[in-house]
Amino acid sequence: MVLPKINYSLAIASIATVSAILWIFIAQLGFHFDETSLHEESRQLFYNFKWNNPSLFPNDIFIKAYEAQDLALLYKMLLYIFATQGWFFTFSKIIPVILIMITVLALSVTAYKFGNIYTALATALICTSTNIYFLQIMPNIPHSYGLPLLTLTILSLAYRNLYALLALCIISVLLYQPVGPALGLMLCFILVIFPKDQRMQAAEWPLLKRLVVLGITGITTLGLLYLSITPDPESL
Repeated sequence: MVLPKINYSLAIASIATVSAILWIFIAQLGFHFDETSLHEESRQLFYNFKWNNPSLFPNDIFIKAYEAQDLALLYKMLLYIFATQGWFFTFSKIIPVILIMITVLALSVTAYKFGNIYTALATALICTSTNIYFLQIMPNIPHSYGLPLLTLTILSLAYRNLYALLALCIISVLLYQPVGPALGLMLCFILVIFPKDQRMQAAEWPLLKRLVVLGITGITTLGLLYLSITPDPESL
């Protein structure tokens, strides 16, 4: 049995890169969990304490403005559940860590698709060492879901998975509405305008089937979008 030849230089570089990724990630989390720092959730999510204590902020015009925000349906439901159950720490601290991991993992797997394991590790290192990912996701306010959704979209495009794109189009409206229309427009190009070899799993679908799938996805997305932007009479 012949043992594979080990490239010690690459092995050491890989170990060093993984160590750097973990060290930087933990350092970033240290800032994230530091309660002495004024994070975005302190400014945009504070009004939800009123759900546990209705006596807070009586007749506050700023609270009325925050409550009138057009929050995505699933995000608003999660926010209400976590706030009323006293799990606000989990909502504002733990969930963003999961979102950051999804973002880094999606970009790294995409890089691996077009390169190799070293490309993936380098991408993960760049992502974890760039504050923009953490600062955008950290507070778990609505736009925190933008980057994870976009990176999952890039991953789906890299692996030519039309079904994942259809699912993301609907899920995005439930979590962060601005991503939904962009995905919907992209699906229009893929299913109707792009040539056959660019239609992914829909390459052999007839035009009628492609239009039906696009129509169902569009109606569902627009319906959920309408429900999320319809103002709550109690907040007016």
